[in-house]
Amino acid sequence: MGADEKLMIRIFGRKVPNDITFKELSRFLINIGFILQTHKGAHYNFKHPNLVYILTIDSHDERKPVNKVYINKVKEALEELGINGEEK
Repeated sequence: MGADEKLMIRIFGRKVPNDITFKELSRFLINIGFILQTHKGAHYNFKHPNLVYILTIDSHDERKPVNKVYINKVKEALEELGINGEEK
């Protein structure tokens, strides 16, 4: 099981993780098809071709954990894409 699969399992776990760094999360999003469109200050905008909206994630330091609110937004976006954290 690779790092992306492990991160997805953590995102879809019972409890929202509070230890996922921005670096981990952005690598994961890019690996599953998101594109980092713009970056202004601490706000990073990710776009996926199959979503009609832009996913904005706030991070002041890529090594610090991302706020749970943004993890929930990522989870919702993944669910809209048909990704639910279960292995196929």
